[in-house]
Amino acid sequence: MRTYKTLFEIDILHDYYKKGYGKDLIIIPTKECSDYIRNNKLVYRTTVKGFKVSYISVDDIGTPLINLSDKKFMFNFRLKDPSEFLSITDLDIGGNKLANGNIIQFKNDPLNVQSILPSVIHLLKPNEFTYTFPYKAVDPENDLATLEVLDFDNVNNQVLIFSDIEPDNLGYYTQKLKLPVRNGKKYILRISDTNNSSEDFVLYVDNELNKKNVFGLIEINYSSSALVNYQLQFNRKAAYWKYIIVNKNALIDFSSEQLELIDSTVDTVNPYDVYNFSNQLQPDDEININGYETAVFISETLIPYYEVPKLNIQLKKVSNPPHPTEIKLYSHLPNPKISGIVNNDNEAEIYVFI
Repeated sequence: MRTYKTLFEIDILHDYYKKGYGKDLIIIPTKECSDYIRNNKLVYRTTVKGFKVSYISVDDIGTPLINLSDKKFMFNFRLKDPSEFLSITDLDIGGNKLANGNIIQFKNDPLNVQSILPSVIHLLKPNEFTYTFPYKAVDPENDLATLEVLDFDNVNNQVLIFSDIEPDNLGYYTQKLKLPVRNGKKYILRISDTNNSSEDFVLYVDNELNKKNVFGLIEINYSSSALVNYQLQFNRKAAYWKYIIVNKNALIDFSSEQLELIDSTVDTVNPYDVYNFSNQLQPDDEININGYETAVFISETLIPYYEVPKLNIQLKKVSNPPHPTEIKLYSHLPNPKISGIVNNDNEAEIYVFI
């Protein structure tokens, strides 16, 4: 009896979400991959946690209907909600932030490791394009640049080289490239000039994907030693929470009263902890919102982004002696908005008007 067996399955995990798996990605096999799946009677389908590829088995021990040789399966993915995903996801890869124009590539290498780790592809381009260096000439009259195109899988294989590239009238170096492979090929662009030592950038050439809004690639190398289940992990961001309390309705007389902000949590829920918030002078002597006085509280440690809100951050009004009193203004202050303001000090700003 013919049944379907799993060739490989990918779980896409994201620790921002309570259930632990991502729900932000639209995953599509590349054209070559889709053709291979169809021609070899395989089935690709999405799952609750990610996606899987299955094959037809002709017996109970899993013998495939078609003998599957070593094969690279390539999938591209886009974001359902780019604003939300980029707001909650830490895209620090190998110590570098993902820059504009970069894409992520996940690859199951080595084959016996379940976790699929990311790397950065700096450029996704068609096989013919004009490359512009990321820096300008210091001395446009005399500086010259060099561009080498190397095979990513064999850096000793020099595909192209351009020497003595002169800068244009604005000081930029540009070079037209025509690469021999149109789809699914990785290269290294090695650049240098009179004032800059050689620097490498990873280039992925694909005429079809270049036309689409691709955020990343997933490469699964199948062989007899490959695992059935893999995990692709995205991690949440963390930030300092900065509460800016705006005394809009003059509820606080800072000459005789102060605001107090405390985390009153008794039992913490993973991944949260109990946090302390530092406070400067009240009213704050630097921040003034439309003429209203403010009090500013900042968490002393980073707080992770998480789908489940953190509760029990209280705001109180405390009267100074000789007649101290305490009035609770908020039992649960709001968490930062996903798309809210995060300043250059990695502080997620939360405005509370009282």
